[in-house]
Amino acid sequence: KDGKLKMKSGGKDLISLTEINGFFEMSSEGIYGALGVVAKFGDKIPGLEITPVDETKGIAVTVQMNTVNEEVSGDFKLGEATESLTFGAGPYLRVDVKGASLGLKELQSNGSGAKLSGDFAFEQSIEQSKEITKIVASGVTASVEVNGDEGSLIGGEGAMIVTDGRVAGSLEGKLEVGVSDLEAGGTLVLRFNNTGSAVNEELSVGEKSVSLSFSDSEKSLFSVSLLGGSVEIGDVVTIEGDVTFTSQGDYKVFGGENMTLFVGDGPLNKDGKRNPDARGLMISDATIGLVKDVKGDDVKYALKAEGQVSVIGISGLSLSGPISISYNGFDKVINEAVA
Repeated sequence: KDGKLKMKSGGKDLISLTEINGFFEMSSEGIYGALGVVAKFGDKIPGLEITPVDETKGIAVTVQMNTVNEEVSGDFKLGEATESLTFGAGPYLRVDVKGASLGLKELQSNGSGAKLSGDFAFEQSIEQSKEITKIVASGVTASVEVNGDEGSLIGGEGAMIVTDGRVAGSLEGKLEVGVSDLEAGGTLVLRFNNTGSAVNEELSVGEKSVSLSFSDSEKSLFSVSLLGGSVEIGDVVTIEGDVTFTSQGDYKVFGGENMTLFVGDGPLNKDGKRNPDARGLMISDATIGLVKDVKGDDVKYALKAEGQVSVIGISGLSLSGPISISYNGFDKVINEAVA
């Protein structure tokens, strides 16, 4: 009753809890149990900031601990409810944080500090003779930039690893609503790293395995990819496939393979389906390079694509074979290498 607990990583306090209450099972093999508490987090980690989503309340926290050298389980009464819990083989420590905002310091999204809101589980265990601190995330929402415009990730799930108090991770969720030039419902993938170093880790998250890989050029990164999405350039051009825009000098650029490109009288899709009234050229297996520049309401594109062409919606016209298309909406020559 009214105990205290600290989880450390790299010699730094990761989580500090007070006024905690719970129940533990003890035997000659060790101890395991759970605690429940409503807590407020201080600024304990250089790369993270943990705050309540509702600033008027604390954060609901559940702590699980096991020193038994095998997986164990049991029923524990935490507050008013009884929960069935399973504990990983000891030494094992898990802290579940519900209704929190996780700020990723030194990383930017939409011109402000990158922040994730949702439920987070901090796990600390020994894997392959190495102490691992990982964060399993669920129900995450985040403000992101997609195709140079503001959008929202919802239902995000994934994992992060804490290295010397800083974080690298990957989350996957859905695009909540359509933003400018985009169609809702695509899968969004967030990748972020503020560790200042390359990362190559394989994390076990329940029955799944999550690979975190960041190269030397991705030591400070917050990137957004739209998988299975659709980029609209007016009603004239539609690009479908996995889209990842990155910053390159003054522009947002995108390069992709095995894409689908439509050029013509559209839109290509309407109400989530192919538009039967769309007429134009469909280019499949396309390799695409796209450059975008946004200044206020002024948006310019440059596009180059190669692929296999066919005709849709135009009776009496047939066309097939390789095709190359170039378009420049700028008032100057664009010379960018897009990978």
